[in-house]
Amino acid sequence: MFVCFRIIVYNKLMMAVFKRLLILILCVTVFGSLQVMAAQKPVEIECEVKDGSLIVADVYYPNVKKSKYATIVLLHSLGYSSARWGDFASSIADAGYLVVAIDLRGHGRSVYNSRFVRQSWSNFKRSVFQKYPDDVLEVLKLVKEEHPAASFEDWGIVGADVGANTAVLVAEKSKRKPKTLVLISPHESHKGLFIPIAIVNIGKIPILTISSENDKTCVKSQNNLKKYAQSDFVIANFKTNITGMLIIGANPTVPSLIINWLEGHVAQYK
Repeated sequence: MFVCFRIIVYNKLMMAVFKRLLILILCVTVFGSLQVMAAQKPVEIECEVKDGSLIVADVYYPNVKKSKYATIVLLHSLGYSSARWGDFASSIADAGYLVVAIDLRGHGRSVYNSRFVRQSWSNFKRSVFQKYPDDVLEVLKLVKEEHPAASFEDWGIVGADVGANTAVLVAEKSKRKPKTLVLISPHESHKGLFIPIAIVNIGKIPILTISSENDKTCVKSQNNLKKYAQSDFVIANFKTNITGMLIIGANPTVPSLIINWLEGHVAQYK
């Protein structure tokens, strides 16, 4: 009986040790995964452009460490900011890309100039919106300097409404053309950003366009812009009343559609 009692006590002690060890392992695992998540937190950069406006952007790194990453640039909708991309920016980084999410002039954190004078897109004349492509190019120049792992040999742009039109004009002005464009709710002209001629000038860049079937203006623009395309011009529209970047959150198939398109056109570095 005494021997049996000792064995039972011993087993209980071993079980307690085992439970504590298991808890310790779980804590280490959770802490480790938190560290991985922390590595995904974006790095903020601030770029003072030629006229003194301060343009702010976030740079997201993938978890996998490499010397070079293919780069995806995100340009948000009118009246919103890069924060509205939500988990989509992280999802692109999880797919292995370095992501640059820019707050366009007059939006989000990009509402001040170097003299701390506040500026809002709602008060802009069309001549101010014309500065958007150059703003983006100056931010990307700073990204190249401060984040040398970002490759602009292999890169792409995802833009929504005013961001979509800006994306086409950025591609037109870029010496090294992006490998692809994803245009969400594009217009032939938005806030004076006219893009049919630019689509001709960018040459053979495959373009994916996404819109709401109920957004008749954008659907018409898609069909008209397709006439100017020099390469693949894919139209993928969805039954929704939502436009711009909000389409991504409204339909769960849209993020995977975009990421699959990027993976098919923007090379990854091994």
